[in-house]
Formats: sequence, C-alpha cells, structure tokens
Amino acid sequence: LIIGDDGVTTVKINDLAVTQGKIANLAVDTLQIAGNAVNVIRTATSTGDIDVNGSSSGSWTTIGTLSFTPESVGGLAQPISLKSSLTWTSIVGVNLYTGSFSVRVKRGNDVLIEYLAAIFIISNVIGGSGGYYLGTPVGSATPIVIDTSTSVSARTYTLEAKLVSTANNSPKWVVPAGATLEAVEVKR
Repeated sequence: LIIGDDGVTTVKINDLAVTQGKIANLAVDTLQIAGNAVNVIRTATSTGDIDVNGSSSGSWTTIGTLSFTPESVGGLAQPISLKSSLTWTSIVGVNLYTGSFSVRVKRGNDVLIEYLAAIFIISNVIGGSGGYYLGTPVGSATPIVIDTSTSVSARTYTLEAKLVSTANNSPKWVVPAGATLEAVEVKR
C-alpha cells in the first residue's frame, strides 16, 4: 500500500497507532509545548528603593514576596528552586559605624536560608575628609535554595534583609529597586 503526500488525515489514524521512533529527533521545540507544561516560573521584582535602617538589635525588612499554591503531581508538590538577587548601598554620616548586613529567604515562618552578607566599619571621623571603609558598604547577594516541601498548599516566600549596627544613629542603607525573588517549579 502506497499513500501519497497529504493522503492520510487524522481521522484515518487510530488513537495510539503511532509507535516509538515515528517522530523525528528535534521535531518538537519549546514553542510547541503548552505554556507552563514543563515548569512554572514566578518572579517578584521590587519597583522602588527599600530603606534597611539598622539598630543594635536589628529587625528584618521585607524586600519581596511570592505567594502561590504549587501544582500537584501525583498528590505531591515537586521541589521548588528559589533564587534571589539584591544589592545594597549605604549613605554615610559623620560618625563611626560598625555592624553587619544579613539576608534570608523564608517560606511562611520557616527560614530556608540565612547568612551574613557583609561586615562593615564606616568612618568619616577617623582618617579625615572622605574617611574610609572596611567591609562592604556597597555589595550584592544571591541567596539560592531548594524548597523540598511536598505539601500542596498555599505558601508565601519572602526575601528579607537585616542591618545590625552598633550605633543607634546608623547610616541609612538602601536596597535599590530591581531586587528579585524567583521561584521555579519543575513539573515531573
């Protein structure tokens, strides 16, 4: 039996009648896969500068949040990759300041990752005009973590920063607009 070009229509091929090896390698690309069929990417980006003002005790400042319910795959949520990115800069006064700058990512009340991103001494008094910096009054951090929770329930992820200063009149530290918190949910 010989069938010419365009001689077979879909109504003439039974369901599951095509066996393995009948679709050419590389015949399907991402434009032919439905949106979010393989993974879902969710991103929160800060639109304005965020002040992170320090104190001797320090308090966490929210930089960005993402809220969603993960997809169920066989009744379980799949691992979710979380990547964050933020920069910071300080506005220096005329006094001596010492302290630290930390970042963390949380799921609800659970801390998924937390670390010290900078230790600093800033002074315009010691050393005369212009002062000096020791540490990182300007810098960046990229917290990355995998959330392995299998619960298919609503969750909120939060990117936070904390400035702890030994001086009550700490300089103002700013996380400029453009900080991101991204969640990639891989469907299997």
